[in-house]
Amino acid sequence: MPGARKLQTEVEHLVLSTAHAAEALRDIVGLLCKRTRSRVALLARWEDEARCATLLAHPGLSAPLADKFCAALAPYRAECLRLGKPLTVASIDKAVFAGLPDDLRAKKLGRLLVVPLHKVGKPLGLLVLARHAAGFDAATVRAIGSVRASLVLLIEQIAHLEKISAYSNFANFDGLTGLYTHRYFQEALAKEIARAQRLGYPISLMMIDIDRFKQYNDTFGHPQGDVALKAIAAVLKKSSRSYDLAARYGGEEMVLVLPQTLPHRALPIAERIRTTIAELPFRGATDAHRVQLTISVGVAGLPAHAKSQSELIERADQALYLAKEEGRNRVGVSLVRSRKSIRFAYVPPAFTSSYYVDILTGVRDVIDQLGGVELIARAPEKESDHRGLAHICRSLIRSGVDAVALAPQSDSILPVVRELNRARVPIFFFNVPRKIPDAQVVSYIGYRQIEAGREVGRFLARSLRGRGSILVLKGLADTSSQDRVAGFRAEIARYPKLRVVAHRQGGWERDKARCVVERVLEKHSLDAIFAVSDEMALGASDAVAAAGLGGEIFVVGLDGTRTALQAIREGALTATLNTNPREMGRILMRTVVRGLNRRERVEPEILSPINIVDPENVANY
Repeated sequence: MPGARKLQTEVEHLVLSTAHAAEALRDIVGLLCKRTRSRVALLARWEDEARCATLLAHPGLSAPLADKFCAALAPYRAECLRLGKPLTVASIDKAVFAGLPDDLRAKKLGRLLVVPLHKVGKPLGLLVLARHAAGFDAATVRAIGSVRASLVLLIEQIAHLEKISAYSNFANFDGLTGLYTHRYFQEALAKEIARAQRLGYPISLMMIDIDRFKQYNDTFGHPQGDVALKAIAAVLKKSSRSYDLAARYGGEEMVLVLPQTLPHRALPIAERIRTTIAELPFRGATDAHRVQLTISVGVAGLPAHAKSQSELIERADQALYLAKEEGRNRVGVSLVRSRKSIRFAYVPPAFTSSYYVDILTGVRDVIDQLGGVELIARAPEKESDHRGLAHICRSLIRSGVDAVALAPQSDSILPVVRELNRARVPIFFFNVPRKIPDAQVVSYIGYRQIEAGREVGRFLARSLRGRGSILVLKGLADTSSQDRVAGFRAEIARYPKLRVVAHRQGGWERDKARCVVERVLEKHSLDAIFAVSDEMALGASDAVAAAGLGGEIFVVGLDGTRTALQAIREGALTATLNTNPREMGRILMRTVVRGLNRRERVEPEILSPINIVDPENVANY
């Protein structure tokens, strides 16, 4: 064992030649272990408040073994810290030795030197040296004592740096939720994306928003809102892996960054978070009153949906908006494709009705939001032109399209469908009265026509107070018109004093419907007219106004076109069953994009919402 002066010089050299305090401590403890011919050594920092020791260095031992050794030496540690001076142990107590793991007993450790590290009477740490046979003499104890000051200073420096780091890190956490702050999220995401692009792995981002949280805050108070935010943040943290990053984006919005995760792998995680939160009981007006809070989640991935940080955040936000728009309490995935564009053909029966123009407007809404879609809108010159429709579809097959949307009104579409199937072009049906047997279709988007007719029947029964004479204006002899009329008649049949005095065919056209109604008014006294389309309802309104009966006869259409809604505002039309054509177009386009993504499951039938619009609620549309 070298003298105290030589050992002190060696330690000072290590301190001056090493930049980091922790590294210097490990080198010094290794040197002391070597110079004292000890088999193992431990240096631990004493946490006075927690009454526990934290290992800083352990040459000759793995971390798990060092932890067990340190725990086993608790009786000697306590006595040494109480006395405040070095403690030599000539023979380890049998009970202590028996508590050591086999690997430590195999080292045949028998002699110990336990040195306390104090400053101004306060214990800062502990140094333990362990030998096999020879004990530690007074010269060795003095030599170790000469470097105690260096060890104390280095331990203090580590504690000080940890405090600085803790305070610095504290600024990175949101004080309420314990999640990372928005600023830290942006910085960490930028670094993660740079690393992902360099190493070639994917990243998924979840954007999370609490549904109707403002309403909860306003109803039950902001303190309870804060409690809810903490509870939801706790679920987020519990659902995160060690290398994920959960942050508060702002207000009731939170984000979760998932490195090395594809978007379709992130969806089950998002669903698990959503369902967990939906099952939590949140306090209402009293402790006994419990309410439910739900979240909507938007998921986007890099490089699947975005190429940069700003794009990734924007795509996740768009997906969140989509989840909100589709009903809340759900997970939405970005529909944007960062690579291949889509050639999509929209082929309605005709553009003679503004209904199909409104659906096309909804399709364009989604395309404008997503980008990357080449839209082809083509239709026969008039409805039921099956030959013209077949010609259009064949030309689309030749030119090459990724998907086709059709609105067939009868089984006569089957030959065209089979040609598209053979060409492996995915088909999406919209505004279809009922499913067509043997048609291989990705999804049906629309509403149930019979239920639509029933809804109009209920509205007119209420408006007429269960009595009156009604004219029904049918379209062409197709399934759509037949189902709407069937639903209407089934509902009207429940009221004995409501009578359908005439059925007439208006051919889906405004001018023809006007002429038909003019002739009916010459023969019948009417209380109401139900037209199975808005175009015919507008024609009926024209005839009623021309006869000077405006305001005396209820005229109700079915579609919800922009033209019909404007006529209701102006008092020219009584009401329409709004089948939300524009929203149907949005649902159609989103379904097409999802259907072309092989990793996404598309529902075989998706219903578009329907509701009556009249002067009382038309301002909402």
